[in-house]
Amino acid sequence: MKVLCPAHKDTIPSLHLYPEFAHCFSCGYHCKITEVPNAPKEIKREEPEDVQAMVSKIIQRPIRTIRGLKLHAGVEGFYILWPDHSYYKLRHSGRGRYQGPRGIRPNLLLLGPEPNRCLVLIEGELNALSLAEAYPERSFSIASPGSASDLQRHIEDYKRYEMVVVVVDRDPAGIANGCVLKETLTKLGKSVMLICVPVDFNDLLQRGGPALVRETFEKELR
Repeated sequence: MKVLCPAHKDTIPSLHLYPEFAHCFSCGYHCKITEVPNAPKEIKREEPEDVQAMVSKIIQRPIRTIRGLKLHAGVEGFYILWPDHSYYKLRHSGRGRYQGPRGIRPNLLLLGPEPNRCLVLIEGELNALSLAEAYPERSFSIASPGSASDLQRHIEDYKRYEMVVVVVDRDPAGIANGCVLKETLTKLGKSVMLICVPVDFNDLLQRGGPALVRETFEKELR
């Protein structure tokens, strides 16, 4: 079930209601179900989607170059597929929003090799895939939790690495969530670098290819 999200100017219901919590896949807002105004008293539990069955269909879709990346796509839109096939996201054609499998929370999108000493953690899966294009052979892992609001969700995954480079958008949400994560990991004894980029890596990939992504990333690291 979906209702209008109170966290942004929502005209098409995008706040998904679950038995214990609510999550907006448009802006990333997340809260307890009891905090949603006028939420039904009982939310019917839906059976989780069979991800493996859906993945078997996704990989049969043709691969197209979309936003500089080779992705499976159909008339419904294009897919971001987790390497271990545990999760996927569909970007709907013409709707400007992502949809994941019903009743399942995403694992961290992790682009190996792993585990390594260093993890580059990036806001946005397309940005993570774009950086991976710039470093086909690398000595660090690349991962994305999705939006900046989900950075904190995967702390246990980050704890495996000695150093974490956090890359977020240079906007209030990205900076705020990035600072919170940096503080959390620093208290855990991790070495953390926070980078706030003014341009998405995916935009750079489309504009100048992997070379421009790599040049920009290494400039930010200095």
